Amino acid sequence: MDFEEATKEAAKARIALTGPAGSGKAQPVDAPVLTPTGWRPIGELAVGDEVFASNGEVTRVVGVYPQGRSDIWTITFTDGSTAESTADHLWHTQTVLDRDAKRPGSAKPLADIAASLTRNGKRNHWVPMVAPMDFPESDALPLDPWLLGALLGDGGFRGRGVVFSNPDPAIRDQISATLPAGAKIGWSGDIDFGVVGTEHGTNPVLDALRELGLHGKLSIEKSVPQRYLLSSAKTRGAVLAGLLDTDGYASGHTCEFGTSSERLADDVQFLAESLGCTVHRSSRRPSYTHRGEKRQGQLSWRLAICPPRDSNPFRVHADRFTARSKYPARRAITGVDMSRSAEAVCIAIDHPSRLYVTSHCIPTHNTYTSLMLAFGLGENVAVIDTERGSASKYVGRNGWRFKTLKPASFAPLSLVDHLAKAAGLGADVAIIDSLSHYWEGTDGMLEQVDKRSGASKFTSGWKVVRPEERRMLDAILAYPGHVIITLRSKQEYVLETNERGKQEPKRVGMKPIQRDGIEYEFDLVGDLDLSNRLTVSKSRIEGVEMGAVYDKPGVDLAVEVAGFLADGKQVPTVAEYRQRASELSSLDELRALYQEVRGHQLDGAPMLDDEGLPTILGDYIVALGNQAAAAGGES
Repeated sequence: MDFEEATKEAAKARIALTGPAGSGKAQPVDAPVLTPTGWRPIGELAVGDEVFASNGEVTRVVGVYPQGRSDIWTITFTDGSTAESTADHLWHTQTVLDRDAKRPGSAKPLADIAASLTRNGKRNHWVPMVAPMDFPESDALPLDPWLLGALLGDGGFRGRGVVFSNPDPAIRDQISATLPAGAKIGWSGDIDFGVVGTEHGTNPVLDALRELGLHGKLSIEKSVPQRYLLSSAKTRGAVLAGLLDTDGYASGHTCEFGTSSERLADDVQFLAESLGCTVHRSSRRPSYTHRGEKRQGQLSWRLAICPPRDSNPFRVHADRFTARSKYPARRAITGVDMSRSAEAVCIAIDHPSRLYVTSHCIPTHNTYTSLMLAFGLGENVAVIDTERGSASKYVGRNGWRFKTLKPASFAPLSLVDHLAKAAGLGADVAIIDSLSHYWEGTDGMLEQVDKRSGASKFTSGWKVVRPEERRMLDAILAYPGHVIITLRSKQEYVLETNERGKQEPKRVGMKPIQRDGIEYEFDLVGDLDLSNRLTVSKSRIEGVEMGAVYDKPGVDLAVEVAGFLADGKQVPTVAEYRQRASELSSLDELRALYQEVRGHQLDGAPMLDDEGLPTILGDYIVALGNQAAAAGGES
């Protein structure tokens, strides 16, 4: 083959997007996420499941991205609460500079936060508080919520009756006002008083306590029933008020609650935190002397509650509490420490804030751009969706309709078949979301190497698998239409010892989860951040420069890319080459056609054969050549 004058051939776009939703930001699979049915481990969530966003709204999970085994870090906050995540997980924080400039803050990787915990001696990273959320309310609550709180605070219900121990007339009046029909305050002493039924032998309050599973419980066994915990914000606020009015303490800005039941302490903490409060929790075991002998008392818990701005959690004794206006509930990050290694997962939610609710009601973060570009490049779009159906969540948005295929395996050769099927559908744009699965997913490159390795996994295994990877890449690059791939990205970190002698993670850059350098097979490569801002890291497109930044890229960028690539010498399409091959009967003519196809690097183009089975154009021509040779006795 001789040298010839270079010409620009018309081409289809090959675009790689690194770092979309997923991108390595994760929590351990056992990290709790708040949903309308209560806490669920993040590892159990699936696309379509409902979770709470930070503003209290219910939203849906649109992506679930397993991240494999990762280093897990524990984040500690000023109120003593903790949460866990990987070093690259994003936390929305407001820094000292943000507060001084009256900015709301921004999402930052945990590693960056760990390296800047303080500024000029002040806590530097403050996280947003959740807005009170409404769980689906039970139609029939057997007791008024405030009354339930009062019963848990000062009530006794172990025997055949219900007894309150509280001499406060205002509390007694409120209890009387909230009793269910058929119940009343019966006998009364200086401190204790009883609740009885209006008819002999009946007691609706006792019946309700039995129904709620509380009757007969000791003080150390008390808890808030699930239907009251997972209720509307109004109901939860009333339960909390009943608890604080009877067994709480208020003086000025101070609000405290004490109990000998660890379960009740957990429940009160959840009630308060789910209403936007912070809770400092402590425990102690008092000692006392009995007949000259020093004894240990019952372990008890004390909760110091800080409500949101201008909020008063009390009802009867609201006058004893002064709502905060200058220093409302808020949390700062005080520590970031390596805790363990565990399987991790990231979720994406369909909410503008991208903040879901994790441990202690703390908000924290989580395909769209590829579809925006795809529908700017063509009309018939096919998505090979490895991200558990995330693309399907966008069906109907902007009028989009597209075909989708959900692979069960990520073997490299299976992608060739999937692209052939997309070509058979006539898809003028194929999206592979994401190609990273064909590297580290089930049956992906890394698993294939492990399975096929002999004595040395770095020789024999790779020797077998590399040709399959090459065939996969050839199919992508020769696809008879535009191709957009997404690549998960992960932060690379090293552990460094800081000035306090503690190890902390330090970012050293982003890395796509795929073979090194694979992204440079493409005409346009861009890095996406969580705000859908695309930074071009490589470009062969005139007018689209390296370093250029596109905010929410879409149709305009797609048209610019397609216009530049189409401006060149027209090359026969895969369909035209296939037609020509089917019309040839001479082995020499088929050989010449094969060389022409190879010259245009289309021999790896995926397609369906005459029986509708996946193949590539080069193999199709070779098969016809073999038939011609057999018919003519040639070899």
